[in-house]
Amino acid sequence: MLYDRATGKSENLTESSFDRNAANLAWSPDSKAIYFVARMKRRCRCMRCGEAGATPKKVLDGFNAGMSLGEDGKTLLLTRSSLTMPAEIFVAVSDGSGLRQITHANDALLAKLDMNAPETFWFDGAEGSKVQRC
Repeated sequence: MLYDRATGKSENLTESSFDRNAANLAWSPDSKAIYFVARMKRRCRCMRCGEAGATPKKVLDGFNAGMSLGEDGKTLLLTRSSLTMPAEIFVAVSDGSGLRQITHANDALLAKLDMNAPETFWFDGAEGSKVQRC
């Protein structure tokens, strides 16, 4: 929801285009876009929403959290994790390019482990709905 304090008008930016919860909201410096994290298909994607009614665009896929936007609006700082990596800090350009891991707190421990790669699978749930598991 976008609330204009001057006019008292509220506007739902994603009412017809997006049905997920948004977390870690961050305004772009020019106030023309909102960045957020949304859970979608067993992932927490970094998303960007511009004008009202437009479908939010995926910026980064994966399991992202703790996202924030730099003061210049050009840099994303976030934590990422996976089934084979505990949370680490990453940085990327605000369009999702140039993703780079900053911390490596768990590298030594992970190098000692022999883990299988995770696999995702689907099965039929109640009333024929598809359920995804990893």
